[in-house]
Amino acid sequence: EEVRRQAWPDVRNADELHDLLLSLCLLPLTDGRELPTFAAALIKSGRAAVASWLVAETNGEMRAWIAAERCDLLRLCIPGIQYDPPISMPLGFVEKVSSAEEALRNIVQGWLEAIGPTTVGHLAARLGLAAAKIDAALLALESAGAVLRCEFTVMNGAPGAPRAVEWCERSLLARIHRLTLGRLRKEIEAVSAAEFMEF
Repeated sequence: EEVRRQAWPDVRNADELHDLLLSLCLLPLTDGRELPTFAAALIKSGRAAVASWLVAETNGEMRAWIAAERCDLLRLCIPGIQYDPPISMPLGFVEKVSSAEEALRNIVQGWLEAIGPTTVGHLAARLGLAAAKIDAALLALESAGAVLRCEFTVMNGAPGAPRAVEWCERSLLARIHRLTLGRLRKEIEAVSAAEFMEF
């Protein structure tokens, strides 16, 4: 939980929200409930928009803030995406992503860098994207060495129930391991001779 808190950026102004949108590619409105003032400033200046698309699994609509620089990337991997207000790539900015699979990998990697261990189902529900596509992106990221899969969290389902596979970005996992080892070492830390004699 500590690493998750540290990984999620503190957004204090519109420019920091824009940086977050560039990293995550899309930020569901439900995840940014405290950010509408900053988002409104970005939308007014043409740097962001609200994207909406139909989620096939639930037949519901998903809405998210996106940066103007990511509009073509999202068009590649989310069919039927709409932007309000209509938005296009900033002049002189060229998106280097050429396939839907690569675009989806960018989205998934950005999110894993910000949220810590998660499951395919949780990420798919949070982003409004197909679980099969997220799973394929995670497998590609795993083969590139960017993410690892395992059972990271203790509270991952009911006791005795099969545990879901979780995925975590490599550097966040290293931080989790360092903090865990530090905590375990403190639990068995030697006391001073005076404390021992008092005991």
